[in-house]
Amino acid sequence: MREGLVVVGLGSVGRALARTACRAGWRVVLLDRDEQAVDRMLREGFAATTDERVLGTVGTVAICAAVPQARDGAFDLSAVRCASEAVSRHLRPDALIALESVGCPRIAEEVVRPSLERSGLAAGTDFRLAWSPRWDDPALGLPKIVTGLTARCAAAAASFYGTFLPEVRQADAGSCAAGVEPGGCAAADDRGAVPRQRGANGRP
Repeated sequence: MREGLVVVGLGSVGRALARTACRAGWRVVLLDRDEQAVDRMLREGFAATTDERVLGTVGTVAICAAVPQARDGAFDLSAVRCASEAVSRHLRPDALIALESVGCPRIAEEVVRPSLERSGLAAGTDFRLAWSPRWDDPALGLPKIVTGLTARCAAAAASFYGTFLPEVRQADAGSCAAGVEPGGCAAADDRGAVPRQRGANGRP
């Protein structure tokens, strides 16, 4: 059995990631504040909990918190921020923290990273921070694109996903794995929301 993994967030992304990692031999624990969601996963035979202390027992954490979109197109990052703060309270040295999100690297660098570094550990030095576009269904056969804050972070993410996905492509460290032009997504505002991002062709 592989080392432990905590998946934060029990939406479609988190559930798909957990199921696939379990099949590959990972010891997976699902974490969510929603007791009903946790109960559903327990009934399906998964290890699931609302107790964030489980974050301190593993070396890999995947943040799959929901990022809903408002009518004005802004992404609500409050769940990502909350998840990041929980991880920070239990962050272990040398851990890999992977963000799965519809957002771009600035969300990881300007929202997730500051929260994690409140632990006193430095991203890219004391722990590895990586990100990837959200991934809902492995049956689609699409390659998994990953990158990270540094080359070491990106390599760690590629190694992690490579244990249970058939094709993983590692983008340059610090690049935008979702295909969005660097700088094409504004930083989060004080409400934890970011404007809708645009792709390289200028379309949302």
